[in-house]
Amino acid sequence: MSLDVKVLGAVGILVMLLVIAIALAVAFIILLGTSASAAERHGRYTASVNAAALYAKTLANDERGFFISGDVAFVNQMDGGIELARANFAAAAEAASPNQRATLAEAREGFERWLAAVQAEIAVYQAGDEDAAIATSLGPTRTMRHAYEGWLADASSLGVVAFQDATASVGTASGISVIVLIIYLVVAVAIAVAISLWVLRTVLRPAYALFHMLSDAHDEGKRTTA
Repeated sequence: MSLDVKVLGAVGILVMLLVIAIALAVAFIILLGTSASAAERHGRYTASVNAAALYAKTLANDERGFFISGDVAFVNQMDGGIELARANFAAAAEAASPNQRATLAEAREGFERWLAAVQAEIAVYQAGDEDAAIATSLGPTRTMRHAYEGWLADASSLGVVAFQDATASVGTASGISVIVLIIYLVVAVAIAVAISLWVLRTVLRPAYALFHMLSDAHDEGKRTTA
């Protein structure tokens, strides 16, 4: 193999090392981005579930406040809480993974059943049968509330676990990326140094010696002419 082909091969190896380094960096960036995106999605899901649970709890407090006091203001302010609870259920469903979605659906359906029961009780209370409305709220309706609250707690737990796993995955992927890149950098530098030494010994040193020989011959020719 001729020397120029060997030199081109050495340069090609250096270029290949650079391309591999860039490819590794891009791959690790994509991997970290995927893990971070999953963590962000699970975080949104968990936050939305917890917000829905908070607004649902506020509605339960308004229910009790109305039946204790008969003040219609508690009923009037429930509309805003219902809208916010439903909005957060929808946001959680949008961010949910397949295994989270089933539990969330149970909680959402349970909430809607409980809400319908509460609205029916309020209508009975306002129609004049206060004792029957209060008795229902303390019996079947309370059972419905406890059921959907249990599903909400399970849905939140799924989100917390998934978020922790995704966060740990980001840390693991980051650590692996750093280790692999450092190892590759050490190997790449060693190869680059070896190639540089080869080029120096095989190409530059003979060329430098030849240059000096020609320079000496030229100087000698000048002296002879003089």
